[in-house]
Amino acid sequence: MSWKDLFPKENRYLETENGILYNGDCLEIMTKFPRNSIDLIITSPPYNVGIRYDSWADTMSIENYFGFVKLFLISFKTILKEDGRFAINILMDINMKHVGEMNRLSPLGEYYNLLKVAGLKYNTIVQLEEETPHRVKYTSWGSWKIASAPYAYSPAEVVLI
Repeated sequence: MSWKDLFPKENRYLETENGILYNGDCLEIMTKFPRNSIDLIITSPPYNVGIRYDSWADTMSIENYFGFVKLFLISFKTILKEDGRFAINILMDINMKHVGEMNRLSPLGEYYNLLKVAGLKYNTIVQLEEETPHRVKYTSWGSWKIASAPYAYSPAEVVLI
C-alpha cells in the first residue's frame, strides 16, 4: 500500500492519534484553514532540480520557483498560531540548471530572506545526517591554480525552523 492509498481524492487527510495529516497542493489546502489555527507545519517542498514528480514541474525558472516559495511562506504566516512552528526540509547549496540557465545559489539563503518578507521568524537550522552522503568528483583543488574558477559542492540538506 502506498501513501497515496491513504488519501483518497474525496478524503485528502488522515486522522492519527497525534493529529491530522493533509495531502495535496499546499496553496489549495492552506486556504481551507482558519487564520492562526495551526500549531506545526512540516514540509519538504520540491527542490526545483529536475526531479520527476507525478504532478509537479520541477524545472521552473528560478524566479517562478522562489515566487511559489514566497506564496507558501505567506500562507504559513496566515494559518500558523502566534506560537506556531514550521520545519522546512531544503538544500543548503545547489546548481539549478533549467532551460539554458546555470545558477549556483543557496536555497537556504533565499528561503531565509523570504521568511523575512513573509513575516516569519527564523529559529534555527538543523543539518540532516545521511547514512550515505552524496559523493561527487568535484573539489576545490583547482582553486590554487585558477582562483577565478573554484568549485566546491555541498549538497547537504537542512531543516529550517
